[in-house]
Amino acid sequence: MAAQETSFARSTILMSLYAIGLGVPFILAAIFISKAIRIMARFKRHMRKIEISMGVLLVIIGFTLITGSFSAISFWLLENLPFLASIG
Repeated sequence: MAAQETSFARSTILMSLYAIGLGVPFILAAIFISKAIRIMARFKRHMRKIEISMGVLLVIIGFTLITGSFSAISFWLLENLPFLASIG
């Protein structure tokens, strides 16, 4: 969007907002890292199960993307759960 803007000021604002949006999560992660480490310590005994289930989820998503059924699932979800369209 910024590259297609005719106004230099508007494209600068767009790129600045993009950079801020990209940087804020990293800054927040750095600020709250000690709390996050304490929370992660609680899940340590379940981490193997979490890793396996996330791996299975990635394989399922990859399979649906390869077969083309990912978009069909997306449309089905939007038809049956219309509030999802307002989320993003």
